[in-house]
Amino acid sequence: SRYWNTVNSRLAWTLYETGRYRDAARYAKQAMRLGTRDPLLHFHAGMIAFRLGYRAEATQHLSVALTINPNFSFLHRDAAVRTLDLARKVEG
Repeated sequence: SRYWNTVNSRLAWTLYETGRYRDAARYAKQAMRLGTRDPLLHFHAGMIAFRLGYRAEATQHLSVALTINPNFSFLHRDAAVRTLDLARKVEG
């Protein structure tokens, strides 16, 4: 359900912010498993994937977040754009 997607994503983001990236990835995958059009959930998943070195996955999630809503978050939009640019440079 949307509720559990959000709970898992927020838990993933909290783990990310405390440096527990692998644990964060597990919860991000749970948040994404049913599919979502929530750009913040895609942002969380993309940033976690980038931190773990999964550039293609990071590119996909960050692209989706910015496509759904280019101004999805006042706090996180710039980080999404910068990280997406870095992920694409490393991929290419």
